[in-house]
Amino acid sequence: MVVLVILGVVLAVAIPGFSTLGVVTRLKSAANEFVTSVYLARGEAIKRNAPVRLCVANNLGSGCAGAGAWDNGWLVIDPNDVVIQYREPFPDSLVFTNLSSVHTLRFDPSGAEVTSVTPSGSAVMTSKMKICQSKPLGHQEREITLTAAGRTSVKTTTQGACP
Repeated sequence: MVVLVILGVVLAVAIPGFSTLGVVTRLKSAANEFVTSVYLARGEAIKRNAPVRLCVANNLGSGCAGAGAWDNGWLVIDPNDVVIQYREPFPDSLVFTNLSSVHTLRFDPSGAEVTSVTPSGSAVMTSKMKICQSKPLGHQEREITLTAAGRTSVKTTTQGACP
């Protein structure tokens, strides 16, 4: 009986920690997938000596949406509109917020410059996105920053509210 009581107390303390670990792992994995796609697009632009795009996927995953949210999935596309990589949409519990309103990242053949394009067609020097957990609400989020020089960074921040 004493063993069962001790086991119950240990489980009551440990289970919330395991759910937090799951949230942290999902956020880290999603941020790493996006950064990996950025590096893939940049590498393909250098390898092919031609511009390559990373863009928000349309509903079918067959082309760029021209607007929309990155949590709908994304594509890496070569200059001939051939899909190099397709990332399926995130689960509903993960929210990928575009803080810079960027829907396409264009990598030039030198790999040294990234053009971030907004729905209005204007270019942005630095793109920022964040990924957070909406259900169950986590306490962390990942903020991804991409500069025009192609430098990518991921920062862990504390979450207020996930949209």
